[in-house]
Amino acid sequence: MAQVSRCAVASLCPTDEQIRDAIYLDIGQEAHAWADAQRAANPKDSIIADVIAIRQVANVHCGERIADEPSAVNCSFTYLQGHHIIYEVAKLTWDGRVWTVLGKMTVSRLAPPKRTKG
Repeated sequence: MAQVSRCAVASLCPTDEQIRDAIYLDIGQEAHAWADAQRAANPKDSIIADVIAIRQVANVHCGERIADEPSAVNCSFTYLQGHHIIYEVAKLTWDGRVWTVLGKMTVSRLAPPKRTKG
């Protein structure tokens, strides 16, 4: 049985941990922007924005290098966050140290409940 490679370009192949770090950086920036907007709209309120832990990154597939951006690649992956399964297609760029999300399309679904014995 033939197996599909995780990445089309070996030198542009983020690990699950690197993707997790890129996601945290991205959603952390979104959370700060949201909190700043809420503080501006409601200066008397206390605002707390916390990022929910990512439990697992899976189903990673990255395509060819983007022609006009040699350090960027489009990848699809899923991850578990809270009670949700997140399906994401993201443009990731590598700066030699970290991967960064430059653009994304995301779909979130409630994860099926865990079955309990009894």
